[in-house]
Amino acid sequence: SQTYGSQIDKQTQTIFVRSDASFSTIDSAAAGSQESVVVNRTSFGGWTGENRVFGIAVQRMQRSVDFALSEANLRQNTVDLSLKARFGSFAAVAQTGIEQRRILADESFTGVNTAGDIDVVANHIRAGVEASLPIGDKIVVSAQMLANLNSDIESLNQAEVEIDQGIMANAEASIDVVKNYVDALIGYRVNQETMTVDGVEFGEQEQGAFAGLRLGLYF
Repeated sequence: SQTYGSQIDKQTQTIFVRSDASFSTIDSAAAGSQESVVVNRTSFGGWTGENRVFGIAVQRMQRSVDFALSEANLRQNTVDLSLKARFGSFAAVAQTGIEQRRILADESFTGVNTAGDIDVVANHIRAGVEASLPIGDKIVVSAQMLANLNSDIESLNQAEVEIDQGIMANAEASIDVVKNYVDALIGYRVNQETMTVDGVEFGEQEQGAFAGLRLGLYF
C-alpha cells in the first residue's frame, strides 16, 4: 500500500486485516509422525503515533492434523497479541498468546513412540526483532524472529507437560496491488519448540510457504 513517508512507512496502515494460508509440513515427535496440511492465519491491527511507529495486532491460528503413519490426531487453536515499536528499518516485537492444544496418540495402539494423549492450555510470552527492506516502490521484504521467554502450561489430563526452547521465524514480501488499500503477501515460516511430557523431550516443528492478502486504510 502506498501513502506518504518512506517505503517502510507505506506498509504501516492505520488499520489493517490480513489473512494467509500456508502449505506446511508438521513434524511432531509427540505425535510420532509428520504430515503436510494447509494452516490458516488471520489477524487485524493497526499502527499509531508520529510516523506510525507503534503497532498492535491480534492473530488467530487454527490447525487440524491427522497423521497417517502414527494414526495420531492434533488439534490446535491459538490467539496471539503482538506489540511493535519501529526504529527505522528495525522493530522490537513483544508477543503474548494463549493456545489450546490436544494430541491423541496412543502408542500402545499404533506401535509408534509418541507422547500419548496431551490436552493443554498454554500462555506464552515471546520477544524478538523484525527487519524490513524496501525493493523499488511497490515491494517491502521483511523478516521476523521471536523467542519463547516463558510458557505457563495447564494440563487438562494426567500428563505433566512443559513447552520451551521455542523459536518462531518468518520472511515475507509485501507487494502493492491496489494503491493505498491492498497488498499481496508471500513468504516462508518456520516454528520450532521442545515439548517435555512426563520428563521426555519431543521436538515439534512447522515449516512451509504461505501466501495471502492484507487490506488496509490510512486516516
